Amino acid sequence: MRAACAFLFCINGYSLITSAMENTQQQLQPLVRPRRASNMEALRVLAMFFVLVVHADFAALGYPNISNLTHHPDERIVMSLVEYLSVVCVDVFVMISGWFGIRARAKGVARLLFQVFFVTTIVIAGFAVYKGGLPDTLEKLWESYFGYWYVYAYLMLYLLSPVLNAFVERATRREFLGVLAAFFIVQTLGMRQLSGIFDHGYSTLSFIGLYLLARYLRLYVAHRVTVPNVVLLLGYVGCAMLQLIIMLLIAVGGDKECLHEFNQISTNYTNPLIIIGAAFLLLFFSRLNFTSRIINWLAAGSLSVYVFHQNLLARPVFKETVQHLHSEHGALAFAGLTFLFLIGVYLMAVLIDQLRAWAWQAAEVGTQKLLTYRQARRKRTHGTKE
Repeated sequence: MRAACAFLFCINGYSLITSAMENTQQQLQPLVRPRRASNMEALRVLAMFFVLVVHADFAALGYPNISNLTHHPDERIVMSLVEYLSVVCVDVFVMISGWFGIRARAKGVARLLFQVFFVTTIVIAGFAVYKGGLPDTLEKLWESYFGYWYVYAYLMLYLLSPVLNAFVERATRREFLGVLAAFFIVQTLGMRQLSGIFDHGYSTLSFIGLYLLARYLRLYVAHRVTVPNVVLLLGYVGCAMLQLIIMLLIAVGGDKECLHEFNQISTNYTNPLIIIGAAFLLLFFSRLNFTSRIINWLAAGSLSVYVFHQNLLARPVFKETVQHLHSEHGALAFAGLTFLFLIGVYLMAVLIDQLRAWAWQAAEVGTQKLLTYRQARRKRTHGTKE
C-alpha cells in the first residue's frame, strides 16, 4: 500500500512541479539545444534502476542458501536470476562514462558535489519531519552527507580522467589491449586475495579498468562487430544464466560453504561474467538510435536516485519497506508492488533532482549577472579615473 501511494504521489508531484517551473526554466535557458541521443541515456536509466533492484533483492532479502532454495525453489530461482541480470548496474554506469570519455572540469566537480549536497539535504529534511528531529549524533549527520562510496570512487576517476585520456590518445591498439589484458587478468586472479586493493569493484582502481575497457570497445570494437543485436543481448542474458546454473549446481551438491563463497563472488563487480555481461549490454544499446525527451530527463537525475535511496538515513527505510512487502504478500504480488515501489523511488529522486537542476541553473545565472555587473562597474570606475 505504501509503495502504491509513493508511486501515485510521484506522478502527481511531477506534473505539479514541472508545470510550475516551466516558465522559469524558459527564462533561465532561452536557447533551444539540439536533443541528445537517448540510446545511452536509456542504458543509464536502466543501470540505475538495476541498482534499485539489487538493493531490493539479495541486499534486502538475503542470498540464496540450501534452506530457502529447498522450501521456496521457484521464488529463489527467479530472485537469483533477477539479481544476476541486474548486478551489471555499477559496471555499466561507469562504462557509459568511458564510452563517451570524461572531460574533467572544475565546474563538473562542483556540479557533482552540489548534486550530492542538495539531495542529501532534502533527505535529511525529510528524515527530520518523519522522525521529529535530526539524527541524534553529529557522526550520523556527517555520514549522511559523506557516506557514498560510489561518489568518492567516481570523483577520483573524474580527477584522473585527463591522465587516462592521454594514455588512450597516445597508446597503440596493441599497447592498449596489452594493458587491458594485464589489468583484468590480475584483477580476476586476485578477486579474493587482492580484495583489499580492488575492494570487490567498490574502488577507483576497478573503475579505471572499466573506463579504459569502454574506451577500447568504442574505439576498436564497436564499429567492427557485425553480429546481430540479438546476439549481443543473448550474450548479456547468457552471462546471467551461467551464474544461475553454477549456483544451482552448487546448491544441488549441498555444499553450504561453497555456496556461500560463490554468493560473494557472483555479486562482486570484479566478477568477469558481470564485466562481460556489462560489455554486451553496452554494445547492444550503442547500436540503438532514438531520441526521447522523457528518457533524457530521467537519465539526468539518475545519480540522484543513488544518493536519495542510499543515504545513511534513507537506506534502512528502503530495506524495511521491501522486507515488509515480502513478508505480507505472495510472490507475484510482492514482485508487482516492489516494482511500483522502485518506480516511485526513482521518480521521487528525479523530481528532487529537477529542483536541484533549477537551483543550480539559477545560481549560474545569478553568478553570471554578478560577474557582468562587477565588470561593468570596474570599467566605469577605470574610465572615471582616466
